[in-house]
Amino acid sequence: MRKLIIVMVVLTLSLGTAVAATVGYVTYGGLENPAVNDEDGWVRAMREAGLTVELVKTTDLPDPETLAHCNALYVPGTIAFTEAGFAALQKYVQCGGWLLLQGFYSATSLDKSGKDIFIKDKHAWKIIRLEKGACRTGILPATGAGARASGLTIAKLRLADGFALTEGTETGTVLDMAKRPNAKPYLCAALHYFPVIGARPLISGVPEATEDNQQPETLSLAVYNEYGSGKCLWLTLPLVEMAADGVEFAQTITQNIISAIAANPPPQAEELAGMIPTVEEAMADLKAYDIAFRSGKGYSDSPDSGMLGWAEASRLLMYIECYRVSDDAYWLDKIVDHFDRMIANLSDPDGDGYLGWQTITYSDALGWPKADENNKGEAEIAPELVRVRNNTDVTGHTYTIEFVEADSFNVIDTDAVMLVAREETYKSGAAITAIPGIKVTIAGTPAKGDKFEVRTEAVIPLEWAVHDGTVTYAIALFVEAVEKNAALHENYGEKADEYAKLLTENFLKKWDYVWVEPAEGMGFLKWEPIVANPYLRSIAPQDIPNTIRAIPHNQYLALGRTYLVMADVVDEPLASQWRDKAAKMARYFKSKLRKTGDAYTFAYWDPVEELSEGADDFGHGALSLSFAIEAANRGVVFSEEDMTRFAHTLFDQIWDGSVAEPRFAGRVDGEGEMRDAGMGGHWAGLCRYSDEVWRLFWAILRQKPGANGFLNLWYARPEVAEAPPAARNE
Repeated sequence: MRKLIIVMVVLTLSLGTAVAATVGYVTYGGLENPAVNDEDGWVRAMREAGLTVELVKTTDLPDPETLAHCNALYVPGTIAFTEAGFAALQKYVQCGGWLLLQGFYSATSLDKSGKDIFIKDKHAWKIIRLEKGACRTGILPATGAGARASGLTIAKLRLADGFALTEGTETGTVLDMAKRPNAKPYLCAALHYFPVIGARPLISGVPEATEDNQQPETLSLAVYNEYGSGKCLWLTLPLVEMAADGVEFAQTITQNIISAIAANPPPQAEELAGMIPTVEEAMADLKAYDIAFRSGKGYSDSPDSGMLGWAEASRLLMYIECYRVSDDAYWLDKIVDHFDRMIANLSDPDGDGYLGWQTITYSDALGWPKADENNKGEAEIAPELVRVRNNTDVTGHTYTIEFVEADSFNVIDTDAVMLVAREETYKSGAAITAIPGIKVTIAGTPAKGDKFEVRTEAVIPLEWAVHDGTVTYAIALFVEAVEKNAALHENYGEKADEYAKLLTENFLKKWDYVWVEPAEGMGFLKWEPIVANPYLRSIAPQDIPNTIRAIPHNQYLALGRTYLVMADVVDEPLASQWRDKAAKMARYFKSKLRKTGDAYTFAYWDPVEELSEGADDFGHGALSLSFAIEAANRGVVFSEEDMTRFAHTLFDQIWDGSVAEPRFAGRVDGEGEMRDAGMGGHWAGLCRYSDEVWRLFWAILRQKPGANGFLNLWYARPEVAEAPPAARNE
């Protein structure tokens, strides 16, 4: 305690007597009795130095007046921010605030539990990813840091040169790591470090050597970054405790940090309330966000079409939109890097001559039970067909259920010639579970010697048009960008040609065999006639080959966007053929739109000859809408009048009418659970056709400024990148 008092006296003298700074101690608003931890080392150090430490609950972060009261925010340990709080924290640092993070898992996620408190498995990881107990990336995109290993015993330290925070210490040289007064080591955590986004290591450390690792790598233990006009420091070593224990370099750096915080003016409330990123800031954020996730690879190394179609495709689309916003070829390089990695995983397991990615996620493993025709008893096996979704336990072997007595049976794997169940007691109608992944029932009175066969089919990987569509759309936009800009040909011309050939000869031809034209000028893709397709469960297996059932609108329209783009890239006659196919998709979809007042309402799926009474959900509906927007932008079938109706769908039916706290309905007809309004993804594309929708999303962006939202708005209305018209700034 005596050492701590001495250190704090030094700090107080160094800061002078005019300190009037306030530090916000960030904790969960969802706690029953949230409070500042008075025993926290940084809290004590700041108070002893004359700073005021006040509680700032995560629920208070969106209030500009609260943040404008703080020279700095201190985040101790694990925090799970609400989305509004996270956006507010980003604004705070951008506008000049100081952010001090201390601990192995500082600021870990966006809280989707609704309780504003960390609950395991109830979070949507946005910037930080918690994987196997380690925090993968930093709180703000620009920090470029994240804990990757905790509980490290450090042997040597290096303090960075050229930082005001390390002035007065022996920087640039390696120091022996101090021990606690009880001779035990100080434990630290390693931080990820991404220099491309501007974060710099303040303190690095070398762990103690072990038998397995005699030369351990140098690790970052503290990372400093200037973000916007503010500063962010993340420490994963107990610096303030070391200072209290008399460690000289720790005393100096602690003093410098507290002095910098005290001298930092709080951001202005007006600026906090209206902070919109510039193009440069948005691109820096998105680069950092991208690099921080799986080392910048996204999901491009996955062979699974579902992962590529729903996760990686959105990243590819972000890359091409970022290029359009910034003209920065960095994003084109990202597309090439990712798509080349994806191409390496193409294969043709079904032997149709076309390459693709596959997934078992949406496949049924099958079981085909039948009774032996020579059975003597009165028993029947059911069901006629067993379907089990995405079940890898099903072997593909044939099994025999043989009754050794009328009241007991064996189960034999006839392919492996192996007994899998011996003298199981028979009960009429009870489930038989000895066959891996498959359950059947036998009911009635079997006789000794009766046999029942169950032929199984292992789950098979299938290809899906929607996955091909979501991926190839972004690649088609890449090809178009290169094709229409001669300056890009030297660096990207060969790749654009390679990708165009792959799309032309592979992805845009492979689905021709399920193309259907139900009426003149209309077309869609039907489900592949495969029994393992779970979406055909309601159809008898023998009827599947002759069944025409359209796939959901979003699935064929996702691929339709690629036809639209490539039609403007390739030469005739192919260009006309593909534009015609896209137009037929557009007319078919348009025939299923229902006029509801000034809006359109549409279903997830419609029967070929009828209209469904249902309404699509907000997310899948957005994918269908994105095709309509792309078609309208290119003058194919959909008109400005149609886009105005879609805008009314959002404005009149989905949005709840509130500007202060806007919420969106779960379905396009206004039904479904209401949720906090985000930047809307593909729905934001309607801003091009509707000032009202533009103003709605502009209001949302002002409340939750962020790079992704900015990107969506810029793409819809490029003038946002420069300066929004005054009338739209309200």
